[in-house]
Amino acid sequence: MTAVSKEGHKVTFKENAVIVISKMGPDQWDFEQKIGKASFSVAKLGMGKSLNVRTPTAVCTVRGTEFEVTVLEDQSTILDVFHVVVSFTDSENNLQEVPVMENQRSSVRQGEAPKPPASIPMEDQQKYKIEKSNEGTQGIAPEKIPGEVQETKQTNDSK
Repeated sequence: MTAVSKEGHKVTFKENAVIVISKMGPDQWDFEQKIGKASFSVAKLGMGKSLNVRTPTAVCTVRGTEFEVTVLEDQSTILDVFHVVVSFTDSENNLQEVPVMENQRSSVRQGEAPKPPASIPMEDQQKYKIEKSNEGTQGIAPEKIPGEVQETKQTNDSK
């Protein structure tokens, strides 16, 4: 399932994604991803505007990019950046902030700083490109999205 805002931001809910939407623009967008995988495509944001994705172990802050966040069963977080850059830090914002650049991956566990970014494996980059090109858009208006959205099944029929 893909949700699209009138500003052009897209969130694609993937494998078992559970996301709470706490702020919906126009200057700030805040999501809390509890578990699962979701892809974000963020339209360019102007001065003073931001989009944040919080997980149990990390905070991703962006101003216009494409990235994917995965929260694993152990609550660790994996960030893959496919376009531009994402600022990545631990969920408490106590430890080192790491800029994760295009085609890089970082991860973080509870109580630790994010790992230094490394290249996303080519196989995962190709998978993302294929998924993105096959992605269907359902165009859910922000005011229609409930506070918590849970997607438990992703099938090829939903494209």
